[in-house]
Amino acid sequence: MSKMSKPKLRTRLIVDLRDATVSGDLVAILGAGDVACALLPSGSATDIEGTVRILQSAGVAALVCDDVELAIALEADGVHLSTSSDIAEIYAATREKLPEDRIVGTEIGPNRHVAMVLAEAGADYMAFTLPDGHDDLQWWSEIFEVPSVALGSLSPEEAANLARHGVEFISAPPHLEALRALEGAVAAIVLVEA
Repeated sequence: MSKMSKPKLRTRLIVDLRDATVSGDLVAILGAGDVACALLPSGSATDIEGTVRILQSAGVAALVCDDVELAIALEADGVHLSTSSDIAEIYAATREKLPEDRIVGTEIGPNRHVAMVLAEAGADYMAFTLPDGHDDLQWWSEIFEVPSVALGSLSPEEAANLARHGVEFISAPPHLEALRALEGAVAAIVLVEA
């Protein structure tokens, strides 16, 4: 009797467009790695509508930061909620307004209890900002089913180490060479589902 192989998981990238200028052609940048989604700054619909369409055409989810109304207006794929003292209430209000098939992910400060409350409420992912959130990120990735996201400026070595510890998503800057370096670092890391 042969053993069935377990499904393999792979760490994917999130392109962070919130505070960065895209260096080069966005389509080429998105094609340089296994990019799952991109975080977009809130602003005017005119400013980011074209970017949302480019992302969606490339099969990359477009997540608007902290603005559910803009996400709905642009038919974006979801909302990324930044850390705040009332994140649980903001999450509940966002989830109520956003269609059920859209993503609502949360960025968590150093509060494990709030992370657990949000996961129980149905948040699609928990994001931890590094380096401050490193211990919380590893704790979350090892224990919980809700996907984890590492945000912050990471070296390829740091990205590979996080992938080894089960982090599902790692942020990458919108720069071709930096994205390629991170992609190369995590590409060899394959996690076996427990």
